[in-house]
Amino acid sequence: MNVENTIFTETNIYDLAPKITKKEYGIVLQVIDKLLVKYILLNYRYLRYFERIETMKSEELDLLAEELDVDFYDFELSLAEKRKLCKTAFAVQSIKGTPSSIKKVLGIFYKNSRIIEFPEFNGEAGTFKVEITGSSDSNKNQRMIDRINLTKKHSQHLIGVSFKEQMNITINAKTGRYDYVKIKRR
Repeated sequence: MNVENTIFTETNIYDLAPKITKKEYGIVLQVIDKLLVKYILLNYRYLRYFERIETMKSEELDLLAEELDVDFYDFELSLAEKRKLCKTAFAVQSIKGTPSSIKKVLGIFYKNSRIIEFPEFNGEAGTFKVEITGSSDSNKNQRMIDRINLTKKHSQHLIGVSFKEQMNITINAKTGRYDYVKIKRR
């Protein structure tokens, strides 16, 4: 059942703004109106599904992703990954092509990741690398790279993914003395 929108019209913010604001910021107000229509009003019918994502079954999430037209969705993902992907679908679509969108996609697969853009590593313009803290999972890696390629701008080029692992080593006083003695005898 489609409910008619009686709260917001396409020019509502512009109409409600004071005259002095319309003179200076009329174009900005009209753009805000258009963005609200595009990203909220036209997608309003999906908002009721977002409340239930945490309780949806895998098949329901597949249907929701199909309805939302999530272009980087994969039916092979785990239930937790599907939920994260559906939750971030609107956010990623609205910022697609930016480092933030790539970071959101990376967050689905790995908790700690970082995007390193070309000025940081003296690379060619338009290139970037991904650095992930944690261990590599070959099952996730190809899917992650595919999602990045669907999310990034065509003019951006991913040139590498690196994994960093952290090790916690406890060094006590005996270890330090032993190493010193060993070095001294040589």
